[in-house]
Amino acid sequence: MKQSIISILLIEDNADDAFLIKEMLTELPESAGRFGVTHVERLAHGLERLEQEHFDIILLDFSLPDGHGVETFTQVQQEAPALPVVVLTGLDDEDMAVDALHEGAQDYLFKGEVNPSLLARAIRYAIERKRAEVVVAQSAADMEQFAYMVSTDMQQSLQIIAQQLAQLEERLGERIGTTSKTLIADIVSASQRVRALSDAQLAYTRTATWGVVLEAVDSQEILAQTLANLSSTIQEGKAEITHGLLPTVEGDTVQLLQLFRHLILNAIKFRSKSSPQIHIEAEHVSSEWVFSVQDNGIGIDVGYMERIFDPFQRLHKGDDHGVGIGLAICKRILDRHGGRIWVESKPNQGSIFYFTLPFSSSS
Repeated sequence: MKQSIISILLIEDNADDAFLIKEMLTELPESAGRFGVTHVERLAHGLERLEQEHFDIILLDFSLPDGHGVETFTQVQQEAPALPVVVLTGLDDEDMAVDALHEGAQDYLFKGEVNPSLLARAIRYAIERKRAEVVVAQSAADMEQFAYMVSTDMQQSLQIIAQQLAQLEERLGERIGTTSKTLIADIVSASQRVRALSDAQLAYTRTATWGVVLEAVDSQEILAQTLANLSSTIQEGKAEITHGLLPTVEGDTVQLLQLFRHLILNAIKFRSKSSPQIHIEAEHVSSEWVFSVQDNGIGIDVGYMERIFDPFQRLHKGDDHGVGIGLAICKRILDRHGGRIWVESKPNQGSIFYFTLPFSSSS
Protein backbone atom coordinates (compact mmCIF):
# COMPACT_ATOMS: atom_id res chain seq x y z
CA MET A 1 0.00 0.00 0.00
CA LYS A 2 1.47 3.35 -1.03
CA GLN A 3 2.00 6.03 1.56
CA SER A 4 0.21 9.32 1.06
CA ILE A 5 2.42 12.22 0.06
CA ILE A 6 3.07 14.85 2.73
CA SER A 7 2.57 18.19 1.02
CA ILE A 8 5.09 20.82 2.18
CA LEU A 9 5.10 24.55 1.57
CA LEU A 10 8.72 25.72 1.82
CA ILE A 11 9.08 29.49 2.25
CA GLU A 12 12.81 30.11 1.80
CA ASP A 13 14.55 32.93 -0.08
CA ASN A 14 17.97 31.24 -0.26
CA ALA A 15 17.97 29.05 -3.37
CA ASP A 16 20.86 26.91 -2.11
CA ASP A 17 19.14 26.19 1.21
CA ALA A 18 15.91 25.34 -0.58
CA PHE A 19 17.77 23.00 -2.94
CA LEU A 20 19.44 21.18 0.00
CA ILE A 21 16.13 20.68 1.79
CA LYS A 22 14.55 19.23 -1.34
CA GLU A 23 17.55 16.95 -1.84
CA MET A 24 17.39 15.71 1.74
CA LEU A 25 13.74 14.76 1.39
CA THR A 26 14.47 13.03 -1.91
CA GLU A 27 17.31 10.98 -0.38
CA LEU A 28 15.14 9.52 2.35
CA PRO A 29 14.06 5.87 2.07
CA GLU A 30 10.40 5.36 1.25
CA SER A 31 9.86 3.98 4.76
CA ALA A 32 10.58 7.49 6.11
CA GLY A 33 7.70 8.93 4.10
CA ARG A 34 6.95 10.54 0.76
CA PHE A 35 7.19 14.30 0.45
CA GLY A 36 6.06 16.84 -2.11
CA VAL A 37 7.62 20.29 -1.83
CA THR A 38 6.28 23.58 -3.15
CA HIS A 39 8.94 26.26 -2.89
CA VAL A 40 8.43 30.03 -2.82
CA GLU A 41 11.01 32.73 -2.03
CA ARG A 42 8.83 35.43 -0.49
CA LEU A 43 6.42 35.52 2.44
CA ALA A 44 3.79 37.24 0.28
CA HIS A 45 3.99 34.44 -2.29
CA GLY A 46 3.66 31.86 0.47
CA LEU A 47 0.55 33.53 1.83
CA GLU A 48 -0.94 33.53 -1.68
CA ARG A 49 -0.27 29.79 -2.10
CA LEU A 50 -1.89 29.09 1.26
CA GLU A 51 -5.06 30.72 -0.02
CA GLN A 52 -5.03 28.62 -3.20
CA GLU A 53 -3.75 25.17 -2.21
CA HIS A 54 -3.84 22.55 0.52
CA PHE A 55 -0.65 21.77 2.44
CA ASP A 56 0.13 19.47 5.35
CA ILE A 57 2.95 21.53 6.84
CA ILE A 58 4.95 24.74 6.38
CA LEU A 59 8.74 25.03 6.54
CA LEU A 60 9.38 28.70 7.22
CA ASP A 61 12.64 30.58 6.90
CA PHE A 62 12.95 33.12 9.70
CA SER A 63 14.79 35.72 7.62
CA LEU A 64 12.92 36.74 4.48
CA PRO A 65 13.16 39.91 2.40
CA ASP A 66 9.55 40.78 3.23
CA GLY A 67 9.42 39.44 6.77
CA HIS A 68 11.64 38.66 9.72
CA GLY A 69 11.42 36.80 13.00
CA VAL A 70 8.29 36.17 15.01
CA GLU A 71 6.22 38.58 12.90
CA THR A 72 6.83 36.33 9.92
CA PHE A 73 5.48 33.34 11.81
CA THR A 74 2.51 35.37 13.09
CA GLN A 75 1.45 36.28 9.56
CA VAL A 76 1.66 32.67 8.42
CA GLN A 77 -0.29 31.46 11.45
CA GLN A 78 -3.03 34.03 10.85
CA GLU A 79 -3.41 32.83 7.27
CA ALA A 80 -3.29 29.10 8.13
CA PRO A 81 -3.96 28.57 11.86
CA ALA A 82 -4.62 24.82 11.44
CA LEU A 83 -1.28 24.06 9.76
CA PRO A 84 1.86 23.01 11.68
CA VAL A 85 4.92 25.21 11.17
CA VAL A 86 8.58 24.27 11.50
CA VAL A 87 10.84 27.31 11.64
CA LEU A 88 14.19 27.26 9.79
CA THR A 89 16.73 29.50 11.45
CA GLY A 90 20.41 30.31 11.84
CA LEU A 91 22.31 29.78 15.08
CA ASP A 92 22.10 33.48 15.90
CA ASP A 93 18.30 33.47 15.83
CA GLU A 94 17.59 30.78 18.42
CA ASP A 95 15.94 33.22 20.85
CA MET A 96 13.49 34.31 18.17
CA ALA A 97 12.83 30.68 17.27
CA VAL A 98 11.99 29.93 20.91
CA ASP A 99 9.64 32.93 20.87
CA ALA A 100 7.94 31.39 17.84
CA LEU A 101 7.44 28.15 19.79
CA HIS A 102 5.73 30.16 22.51
CA GLU A 103 3.50 31.70 19.86
CA GLY A 104 2.50 28.28 18.49
CA ALA A 105 5.17 26.96 16.12
CA GLN A 106 5.67 23.21 16.42
CA ASP A 107 9.47 23.06 16.12
CA TYR A 108 12.59 24.83 14.84
CA LEU A 109 15.68 23.60 13.01
CA PHE A 110 19.11 25.14 12.54
CA LYS A 111 19.89 25.21 8.81
CA GLY A 112 23.54 24.30 9.29
CA GLU A 113 22.72 21.24 11.39
CA VAL A 114 19.84 19.72 9.43
CA ASN A 115 20.22 16.21 8.02
CA PRO A 116 17.66 14.08 6.15
CA SER A 117 16.54 11.96 9.11
CA LEU A 118 16.30 14.97 11.45
CA LEU A 119 14.28 16.89 8.89
CA ALA A 120 11.86 14.00 8.29
CA ARG A 121 11.45 13.43 12.01
CA ALA A 122 10.77 17.12 12.66
CA ILE A 123 8.14 17.19 9.91
CA ARG A 124 6.32 14.11 11.20
CA TYR A 125 6.55 15.26 14.82
CA ALA A 126 5.17 18.70 13.93
CA ILE A 127 2.21 17.20 12.07
CA GLU A 128 1.37 14.80 14.92
CA ARG A 129 1.77 17.49 17.55
CA LYS A 130 -0.53 19.85 15.68
CA ARG A 131 -3.13 17.10 15.32
CA ALA A 132 -2.93 16.48 19.07
CA GLU A 133 -3.35 20.19 19.76
CA VAL A 134 -6.45 20.29 17.56
CA VAL A 135 -7.92 17.28 19.38
CA VAL A 136 -7.23 18.85 22.77
CA ALA A 137 -8.72 22.18 21.69
CA GLN A 138 -11.82 20.44 20.34
CA SER A 139 -12.17 18.41 23.54
CA ALA A 140 -11.93 21.60 25.60
CA ALA A 141 -14.56 23.27 23.42
CA ASP A 142 -16.82 20.22 23.71
CA MET A 143 -16.36 20.25 27.49
CA GLU A 144 -17.27 23.90 27.69
CA GLN A 145 -20.37 23.33 25.57
CA PHE A 146 -21.38 20.36 27.73
CA ALA A 147 -20.81 22.39 30.92
CA TYR A 148 -22.89 25.21 29.50
CA MET A 149 -25.77 22.87 28.64
CA VAL A 150 -25.69 21.21 32.07
CA SER A 151 -25.48 24.56 33.81
CA THR A 152 -28.40 25.99 31.82
CA ASP A 153 -30.62 22.96 32.45
CA MET A 154 -29.71 22.95 36.12
CA GLN A 155 -30.45 26.66 36.49
CA GLN A 156 -33.88 26.20 34.92
CA SER A 157 -34.71 23.23 37.14
CA LEU A 158 -33.59 25.00 40.31
CA GLN A 159 -35.60 28.07 39.37
CA ILE A 160 -38.70 25.89 39.01
CA ILE A 161 -38.05 24.33 42.43
CA ALA A 162 -37.73 27.76 44.05
CA GLN A 163 -40.91 29.02 42.35
CA GLN A 164 -42.91 25.93 43.34
CA LEU A 165 -41.76 26.18 46.94
CA ALA A 166 -42.74 29.86 47.07
CA GLN A 167 -46.19 29.02 45.68
CA LEU A 168 -46.59 26.17 48.16
CA GLU A 169 -45.70 28.40 51.08
CA GLU A 170 -48.11 31.08 49.87
CA ARG A 171 -50.99 28.61 49.42
CA LEU A 172 -50.56 27.06 52.82
CA GLY A 173 -50.42 30.47 54.46
CA GLU A 174 -50.93 30.31 58.21
CA ARG A 175 -51.48 26.55 58.08
CA ILE A 176 -47.79 25.97 57.49
CA GLY A 177 -45.90 25.20 60.65
CA THR A 178 -42.50 26.34 61.84
CA THR A 179 -40.91 23.02 60.93
CA SER A 180 -42.25 23.17 57.40
CA LYS A 181 -41.03 26.75 56.99
CA THR A 182 -37.57 25.68 58.11
CA LEU A 183 -37.57 22.78 55.66
CA ILE A 184 -38.58 25.05 52.78
CA ALA A 185 -35.90 27.57 53.73
CA ASP A 186 -33.31 24.79 53.81
CA ILE A 187 -34.34 23.56 50.37
CA VAL A 188 -34.18 27.08 48.93
CA SER A 189 -30.76 27.60 50.50
CA ALA A 190 -29.49 24.30 49.09
CA SER A 191 -30.82 25.11 45.61
CA GLN A 192 -29.07 28.48 45.71
CA ARG A 193 -25.82 26.77 46.62
CA VAL A 194 -26.19 24.33 43.73
CA ARG A 195 -26.82 27.24 41.37
CA ALA A 196 -23.65 28.93 42.62
CA LEU A 197 -21.69 25.70 42.12
CA SER A 198 -23.08 25.38 38.62
CA ASP A 199 -22.02 28.92 37.71
CA ALA A 200 -18.57 28.36 39.23
CA GLN A 201 -18.07 25.10 37.37
CA LEU A 202 -18.91 26.81 34.09
CA ALA A 203 -16.54 29.72 34.83
CA TYR A 204 -13.70 27.35 35.66
CA THR A 205 -14.32 25.22 32.56
CA ARG A 206 -14.22 28.30 30.34
CA THR A 207 -10.74 29.19 31.58
CA ALA A 208 -9.47 26.02 29.85
CA THR A 209 -10.30 27.51 26.43
CA TRP A 210 -9.13 31.05 27.08
CA GLY A 211 -6.52 32.27 24.66
CA VAL A 212 -3.84 34.63 25.90
CA VAL A 213 -3.11 37.86 24.01
CA LEU A 214 0.12 39.13 25.56
CA GLU A 215 0.75 42.84 25.22
CA ALA A 216 2.16 45.65 27.31
CA VAL A 217 -0.40 46.27 30.06
CA ASP A 218 -0.23 48.90 32.80
CA SER A 219 -1.04 46.93 35.95
CA GLN A 220 -1.75 50.17 37.82
CA GLU A 221 -4.57 50.87 35.37
CA ILE A 222 -5.76 47.26 35.76
CA LEU A 223 -5.94 47.77 39.53
CA ALA A 224 -7.76 51.10 39.16
CA GLN A 225 -10.36 49.47 36.89
CA THR A 226 -10.74 46.55 39.30
CA LEU A 227 -11.31 48.88 42.26
CA ALA A 228 -13.89 50.83 40.26
CA ASN A 229 -15.72 47.61 39.38
CA LEU A 230 -15.71 46.51 43.04
CA SER A 231 -16.50 49.92 44.53
CA SER A 232 -19.79 48.89 46.16
CA THR A 233 -18.26 45.72 47.65
CA ILE A 234 -15.30 47.72 48.97
CA GLN A 235 -17.62 50.29 50.55
CA GLU A 236 -19.87 47.66 52.13
CA GLY A 237 -16.86 45.82 53.55
CA LYS A 238 -15.25 49.10 54.74
CA ALA A 239 -12.03 47.93 53.12
CA GLU A 240 -8.96 50.13 52.82
CA ILE A 241 -6.87 49.31 49.75
CA THR A 242 -3.44 50.81 49.15
CA HIS A 243 -0.72 50.09 46.66
CA GLY A 244 2.81 50.97 45.63
CA LEU A 245 3.95 51.94 42.16
CA LEU A 246 2.85 49.12 39.86
CA PRO A 247 4.59 48.30 36.58
CA THR A 248 3.75 47.67 32.97
CA VAL A 249 3.77 43.92 32.35
CA GLU A 250 3.31 41.45 29.51
CA GLY A 251 -0.25 40.23 29.98
CA ASP A 252 -3.81 39.79 28.78
CA THR A 253 -5.97 42.71 29.96
CA VAL A 254 -9.22 40.79 30.45
CA GLN A 255 -7.57 37.96 32.36
CA LEU A 256 -5.53 40.30 34.57
CA LEU A 257 -8.73 42.09 35.52
CA GLN A 258 -10.10 38.70 36.59
CA LEU A 259 -6.91 37.95 38.53
CA PHE A 260 -6.92 41.19 40.54
CA ARG A 261 -10.66 40.92 41.12
CA HIS A 262 -10.49 37.44 42.63
CA LEU A 263 -7.53 38.24 44.88
CA ILE A 264 -9.07 41.46 46.22
CA LEU A 265 -12.48 39.82 46.75
CA ASN A 266 -10.74 36.98 48.56
CA ALA A 267 -9.05 39.45 50.93
CA ILE A 268 -12.35 41.24 51.63
CA LYS A 269 -14.37 38.07 52.16
CA PHE A 270 -12.01 36.45 54.64
CA ARG A 271 -11.78 39.47 56.91
CA SER A 272 -11.08 39.43 60.62
CA LYS A 273 -13.01 41.50 63.16
CA SER A 274 -11.04 44.52 61.99
CA SER A 275 -11.88 46.31 58.75
CA PRO A 276 -10.01 44.80 55.79
CA GLN A 277 -6.67 46.44 55.01
CA ILE A 278 -5.18 45.33 51.69
CA HIS A 279 -1.86 46.44 50.24
CA ILE A 280 -0.56 45.61 46.76
CA GLU A 281 3.11 45.84 45.75
CA ALA A 282 5.34 44.69 42.87
CA GLU A 283 9.08 44.03 42.68
CA HIS A 284 11.25 43.36 39.64
CA VAL A 285 13.14 40.09 40.14
CA SER A 286 15.24 38.71 37.27
CA SER A 287 13.00 38.33 34.18
CA GLU A 288 9.66 38.74 35.97
CA TRP A 289 7.62 40.96 38.22
CA VAL A 290 6.68 39.55 41.63
CA PHE A 291 3.40 41.00 42.92
CA SER A 292 2.14 40.72 46.48
CA VAL A 293 -1.39 41.17 47.80
CA GLN A 294 -1.27 41.45 51.60
CA ASP A 295 -4.27 41.49 53.92
CA ASN A 296 -5.02 41.53 57.65
CA GLY A 297 -7.67 38.80 57.44
CA ILE A 298 -8.25 35.57 59.31
CA GLY A 299 -5.39 33.78 57.57
CA ILE A 300 -5.20 30.23 56.29
CA ASP A 301 -4.63 27.03 58.23
CA VAL A 302 -1.47 25.15 57.22
CA GLY A 303 -3.61 22.08 56.40
CA TYR A 304 -5.08 23.93 53.40
CA MET A 305 -1.82 25.20 51.90
CA GLU A 306 -1.30 22.20 49.58
CA ARG A 307 -4.70 22.46 47.91
CA ILE A 308 -5.69 26.09 48.23
CA PHE A 309 -5.45 26.63 44.46
CA ASP A 310 -7.39 23.47 43.56
CA PRO A 311 -10.95 24.00 42.28
CA PHE A 312 -13.84 23.86 44.75
CA GLN A 313 -11.61 23.98 47.82
CA ARG A 314 -13.18 26.20 50.45
CA LEU A 315 -10.67 27.82 52.77
CA HIS A 316 -12.55 27.39 56.02
CA LYS A 317 -14.94 24.71 57.19
CA GLY A 318 -18.50 25.87 57.52
CA ASP A 319 -17.90 29.19 55.79
CA ASP A 320 -20.41 30.70 53.40
CA HIS A 321 -17.93 32.64 51.30
CA GLY A 322 -18.56 31.17 47.87
CA VAL A 323 -17.72 27.82 46.34
CA GLY A 324 -13.92 27.83 46.24
CA ILE A 325 -13.23 28.60 42.58
CA GLY A 326 -11.62 32.06 42.58
CA LEU A 327 -8.07 31.01 43.48
CA ALA A 328 -8.21 28.09 41.02
CA ILE A 329 -9.08 30.55 38.25
CA CYS A 330 -6.17 32.77 39.37
CA LYS A 331 -3.81 29.82 39.02
CA ARG A 332 -5.08 29.00 35.53
CA ILE A 333 -4.67 32.61 34.44
CA LEU A 334 -1.09 32.67 35.66
CA ASP A 335 -0.33 29.28 34.11
CA ARG A 336 -1.36 30.74 30.77
CA HIS A 337 0.90 33.73 31.36
CA GLY A 338 3.90 31.61 32.28
CA GLY A 339 3.63 32.85 35.86
CA ARG A 340 3.24 31.36 39.32
CA ILE A 341 1.11 31.97 42.41
CA TRP A 342 1.64 31.04 46.04
CA VAL A 343 0.64 32.20 49.53
CA GLU A 344 2.24 32.82 52.90
CA SER A 345 -0.19 32.88 55.81
CA LYS A 346 -0.82 32.08 59.46
CA PRO A 347 -4.22 31.76 61.15
CA ASN A 348 -5.42 35.10 62.58
CA GLN A 349 -2.37 36.92 61.19
CA GLY A 350 -3.45 37.63 57.63
CA SER A 351 -2.14 36.38 54.30
CA ILE A 352 0.18 37.48 51.52
CA PHE A 353 -0.58 36.15 48.05
CA TYR A 354 2.33 36.34 45.63
CA PHE A 355 2.17 35.98 41.85
CA THR A 356 4.56 36.56 38.97
CA LEU A 357 4.14 38.03 35.49
CA PRO A 358 6.64 38.37 32.64
CA PHE A 359 8.83 41.45 32.62
CA SER A 360 8.06 43.93 29.85
CA SER A 361 10.85 45.90 28.19
CA SER A 362 8.50 48.89 28.21
CA SER A 363 8.19 48.79 32.01
